[in-house]
Amino acid sequence: MNYAIKGKDDKTYNIKKIEVQNIKSLSENAIKILKILSEKEMYPKQIAQLLKMNEQKVYYYINLLKKTKLIDVTREEKYGGLIAKYYTCSSDGALVLWNKLAIEKNKIKDDFLLNFTKNNFSKTVFVLGSPFHHGRQMAKAEDEKQAILVALFMGGLAGNCSANISNIKYDTEIEEEDLKKNLIIVGGPAINKTAELMNKSLAVKFVKKDNFYHALYSSISKKEYSDENCGFIEKTKNPFNKYAEILIFGGRRRIGTAAAVFFLINKLNSFEKGNKYNKNIFSKIIKGIDENNDGFVDRVEELE
Repeated sequence: MNYAIKGKDDKTYNIKKIEVQNIKSLSENAIKILKILSEKEMYPKQIAQLLKMNEQKVYYYINLLKKTKLIDVTREEKYGGLIAKYYTCSSDGALVLWNKLAIEKNKIKDDFLLNFTKNNFSKTVFVLGSPFHHGRQMAKAEDEKQAILVALFMGGLAGNCSANISNIKYDTEIEEEDLKKNLIIVGGPAINKTAELMNKSLAVKFVKKDNFYHALYSSISKKEYSDENCGFIEKTKNPFNKYAEILIFGGRRRIGTAAAVFFLINKLNSFEKGNKYNKNIFSKIIKGIDENNDGFVDRVEELE
């Protein structure tokens, strides 16, 4: 079980729960190994050399940490006739719970974003709208900063950064095979062709008037939202592959997309609960509010 806990720096940390019977995985030597692996992936022999510790002893702790899922294998390399497994931390920290209710409100379901985190993080494609004029409306995207925020947040939940530049594509670069993968799509259909492809399959859709996307329409509540500060976030099955999922953020304007990203990072627990009209559909319509007129979303209102 994982928990999202905010630190004093307002950063959200991904913390893994450890059962009392596995307390040995938080021993002094195990924590030394975890600190090393939180900074850089390594294989056991490297760890033993760095800590000046017997290699067999390192393997003992590695096996403990694997058992409690505090570390993950990131890759393997062959040295001579031997296979070296590289490890990294799977979370920012760990805890043992005596009073579960004390932090129940911060809990993240292990499987809610699983298709985009853990070992799937490197298999997820982030799709941004091209910053150049393109498409039928000749629009250009300005959501790259929001995409960076999403990537940082999802990478934190993943516990590793094994993704590379090939996992990030503009909508103009997406190929047919990409559409079958787990996708995180940032931006609405006017500036992101992949969002336009997915639009008809979503519970919350952008609707047109005079060839212009003028509002969000919820097929759940049958309501329409035309406020320019409105945005939405939805997690659903990928219509091109029933075994994959999409996570999409979009807004009437840039502030709407920013509101949806703000909602993911700060109100993930509410997102997990589903739409207020149908809890089995993970789609939320959000209104972003810039209270001090500095161009940034300060808080959001959940419209549905």
